[in-house]
Amino acid sequence: MALTLPITPLTTRLAGPARDLAHRLAGLARRSARPQAPAAPDLPLAQRLHVPLLFEAPEQALCARIVAHHAALAAEHRWDPLLSALVEADQARAAAPGGQ
Repeated sequence: MALTLPITPLTTRLAGPARDLAHRLAGLARRSARPQAPAAPDLPLAQRLHVPLLFEAPEQALCARIVAHHAALAAEHRWDPLLSALVEADQARAAAPGGQ
């Protein structure tokens, strides 16, 4: 049988990383031993998510109000107020908050 001598510099250099590895593995073992959160019920995605939506954008609501007002003026044959409202909006370069 061959006699091997210990390599002291190598064992000294490996002691620190081996100790760090042992601590990390112990931490992983502790974490995996913790009780896991209960699994989510097997529901369809549409029932698990709640995403609030606007049915009508503010720009669309503003545009609809203006169109309704102008249509009412036209239906009453009030052409002068309608023309002045259109000219005023055009000259002011009026736009909805979203740029429309």
